[in-house]
Amino acid sequence: AYAYLMVPDIQGLTKQATQRLDAIQAMEELGSGFYLAMHDLEIRGAGEMLGENQSGNMMEVGFQLYNDMLNEAVRSLKAGKEPDLLSPFAATTEINLHAPALLPDAYCGDVQVRLSL
Repeated sequence: AYAYLMVPDIQGLTKQATQRLDAIQAMEELGSGFYLAMHDLEIRGAGEMLGENQSGNMMEVGFQLYNDMLNEAVRSLKAGKEPDLLSPFAATTEINLHAPALLPDAYCGDVQVRLSL
């Protein structure tokens, strides 16, 4: 896929905008999204989870998720533990394809080959 980004005047961009465009331009490999996100994190900074110095705002995360994260941190502090802000919240995902997700035995008899497809 290709993406064309047009800017009115390259000299009118902020330093951060120029850094972001450079990072996007450098990402050419499949799966580069993670590295692009890391570059963005370096550019804008991580901020503080429970402090006043936030790099973003609560509305970007969503009010419900922000409250869940804050409540989890408060629970940890009340229990005398340091909040583990780096571990992700336990989430379950259920996908219903409304169709069989496995290849039938008739397609390929060898189960190892079927699983690799």
